[in-house]
Amino acid sequence: MKQLFLFGAALTILAAAESCKGKTSYDKTKSGLMYKIISDEKNPVVKKGEFLKVHFQQKVRDTVLMSSFTSLPEYIRVDSVGPEYSPLEVFTMLRKGDSLVVAQITDTLEKKGMGQLPPFMKKGDHLLLTLRVLDVFKDEAAVEADREKEAEAFKEGEVKVLQQFMASKKINAQPAGKGVFVEIQQQGTGAVADTGKTVSVMYTGTLLDGTKFDSNRDTAMNPTKQPLTFTVGQQQMIPGFEQGVKLLSKGAKAKIYIPSMMGYGRRPMPGGKGYDHLIFDVEVVDIK
Repeated sequence: MKQLFLFGAALTILAAAESCKGKTSYDKTKSGLMYKIISDEKNPVVKKGEFLKVHFQQKVRDTVLMSSFTSLPEYIRVDSVGPEYSPLEVFTMLRKGDSLVVAQITDTLEKKGMGQLPPFMKKGDHLLLTLRVLDVFKDEAAVEADREKEAEAFKEGEVKVLQQFMASKKINAQPAGKGVFVEIQQQGTGAVADTGKTVSVMYTGTLLDGTKFDSNRDTAMNPTKQPLTFTVGQQQMIPGFEQGVKLLSKGAKAKIYIPSMMGYGRRPMPGGKGYDHLIFDVEVVDIK
C-alpha cells in the first residue's frame, strides 16, 4: 500500500510536468538533469554494484514509448556515474519502495550527442521517465532467481489468457506442455516429430486478433512457397513452436497456441505491441 501511495505521488508529478512543465518543482543533477524522488526514507540507499528491480514508463507528451507495468520488471545494476544527463545519475540515490520522475529536455539531449531527434520528438519536448523501485538485490544470483520467479508467474497469467481465448471460441485444444496448446485438425501418420528429427512444415502465424505476421504459404513472404525445415531440439525455432510440433506426425494439420513467453517475448510482431500471443496454423509435410 505504501509503495502504491508513493507511485501515485510520482504519477501526480508526471501529470503536472506534462500539463505545466515550467511550474513543476524538480531537483537537478550536476548535468542539469531534472528529477524528483518520492520516498519515505525508511530503507537504506542502494549501494554501488547492487541491482534495482523496477517498473517504469517512458513518455513524450501523451505517447507512451515504453512501459513495463503490464509485463515484466527490469533489473538495473547501480554504478557511480558522473554528469552525463542520464537517469543513471539518479539511480545511486534510490531506496526500495521509492518512486522517481526524470525529465530530459529534447533540446539538451540533441546538444549532448543524441543526434537528430526521432520523428515522435520535437524541440522543447520533455522525455519523461516514471519509475518505481520494487526491490533491491545484492548480486546477480539473487537477480536471476527473482527474474525466473517473475517470468514463471507472468507465463501463468499468459496461459490463463490463452485458455480464456480458446474457451470463448470453443476451441478444443490439448496441452502440449510449458503453456502451449495444440488443436489437431487432421491426424498424421507414423512417428511424431521428436527431438533430433528433421521436420518440414508449411505454416501461417497470426496474433490472437487474426493479424498475420508471417507465412511460408504467402508468396509475398515466401515467393517459392518452400517448406520450413528445422531439426527439433536444436533451438532453431521459438520454444513454443517446437513444443507444439512435437505432438504432430507427418501429414498432420494443427493450430498451435503459444504464450508470448514461449514465443518472441517483448519483441513486437508486425501489427502487435510486444508480449504478443501467437497462433501457428501448420501442416507437417515431412519428418526424417
